[in-house]
Amino acid sequence: MTKKILIILFILTTGDLFSQRIKIYNKSNSNLISENFKKISIDSIGNIWIGTADYGLIKFDREEFVNFNNKNSVINGDYIMDLFVDKNDNIWASYSQPESGTVKFNGEKWIEFPNKNLRELDFSGYPIVGDEKGNIYFCNIGSKEILKYDGQNSTKIVIPKEKGQNILAIDIDTLGNIAIGLTNGLILGSNGKWKTFTKESSELRLGTVREIKFMENGELFIGYGGGLGDGGFSTLKNGKWQHFNKTNSIIPDHMVRDIEVDGFGNIWMATNNGVFKIENGRLFKPIFFREGRWKNTIMDIEIDKNNIVWIATNFGLIKYEQ
Repeated sequence: MTKKILIILFILTTGDLFSQRIKIYNKSNSNLISENFKKISIDSIGNIWIGTADYGLIKFDREEFVNFNNKNSVINGDYIMDLFVDKNDNIWASYSQPESGTVKFNGEKWIEFPNKNLRELDFSGYPIVGDEKGNIYFCNIGSKEILKYDGQNSTKIVIPKEKGQNILAIDIDTLGNIAIGLTNGLILGSNGKWKTFTKESSELRLGTVREIKFMENGELFIGYGGGLGDGGFSTLKNGKWQHFNKTNSIIPDHMVRDIEVDGFGNIWMATNNGVFKIENGRLFKPIFFREGRWKNTIMDIEIDKNNIVWIATNFGLIKYEQ
């Protein structure tokens, strides 16, 4: 990300370009039983997995939607907290409401946790991420610990403790460095050596760090939790910060829930008011799908092998072909 940024406003409309490049799946044009989506992930053969806020987990094979809940699986909660597809194509899902827990699905068999192989995973894992070596990291809301699982053994990673601290986001770079977004700051480090950033002690623009993403060049993108402050996102590289919000850029909202990178190097952000795309590190493009204020709440983004962008919203699933 360079300091000189060319800002371009790009809004999709309901014209031909819009209709050709995107499709919105909802209850009116598919067999979906819910449109209130929270999380999205894609397995190696292209199945779309969607976590809902009210009906459990959904699998979309790009033709039909299949729902998994307490009637046909071991998912005993309607609200999917997080989803993760590991290197072996196992689907990990954490859930809550009414019960809380974490499950794994290998395409045929459901496995509940805790079990004899992973007794420590006795909570609804949120967030869930993986590293380059295939390790999986589970966080626990209200806890100051991260559970690292290598497929056979688990270890606990203890992070610096602050009052009222909850983990909201986590990412691990190729060197094993960990970035942790909190309700009251940011933690960076590895092997027990941590550095804590807060709004008061650093250039963080908001205390709530909703999303974290390492780029290939080592740059860290930090998405904020909205609110009435500056919000938006910041970047940190080699100790240098840059900040982008509604005051100094055309990002459409201060809330950034997810940050993803496609095969072309474009950066996609899920905001409370549309998708925010950065092309070539310098072209800023807000993308809206419906007219009206608060009509474009984006919850999560995933990008498949063909660089098709799949977007989870509170009004359905969006397929966006570039």
